[in-house]
Amino acid sequence: MKLVASTAARVALVGVASSLLLAACGDTPKEEGVAEMVSTAAVEVMASPAGVEAIIAENTATVAIKDGKIEPKTVEALLGKPFTLVVTGDGTEHTLAIDTFVDGETVAATGDTEIQFDVDGAGGEYTITIDGKDAGTFTASEAGGA
Repeated sequence: MKLVASTAARVALVGVASSLLLAACGDTPKEEGVAEMVSTAAVEVMASPAGVEAIIAENTATVAIKDGKIEPKTVEALLGKPFTLVVTGDGTEHTLAIDTFVDGETVAATGDTEIQFDVDGAGGEYTITIDGKDAGTFTASEAGGA
């Protein structure tokens, strides 16, 4: 069973777990118990398909515009769910489009712009454009990678 989770979600989960583990390290029995509890919980969430599904249930991704492209260059989403793409501007106003899903939305020059749409239709890879030029890939798939 293939699970689709954004790199940002994975990094955030590992970062939180690591931070808690480092903060919990110590010599007293109470602190050792906290470290063990945090370690166990992090492993359970990362190993559990339900835990990963809960992370990606929000169906949200954040990208930044840099040199006319998006970073990260691939955005993943689950079919049949509303999706929010948060785009961080690069100092210039742009128009972002995603084949089949987004006709053309204005991205503010600075700050974050939220673009919301439904991910309906066929799964697959779709081109993301900025100002009419290829800028990245949008991948839509069913939960479980079907």
